[in-house]
Amino acid sequence: MQSLENTMLITDLDGTLLPASKEISVADAAAISQFRAKGGKFAIATGRTLQAAQRYLKKDRKSTRLN
Repeated sequence: MQSLENTMLITDLDGTLLPASKEISVADAAAISQFRAKGGKFAIATGRTLQAAQRYLKKDRKSTRLN
């Protein structure tokens, strides 16, 4: 397994990670989880308030460890 320790992925939420449904897809969540399992760092950059962004991070923390 290739290590991604020195790799960071930063994404926007609206229109990028979140489609019109405003839900993170199962495929994207799995890809993020695999990326992190290889040592990659994942972060979001958004114009949302901290409280609005945390809604998605907290929701998926248990299953996908987005933060």
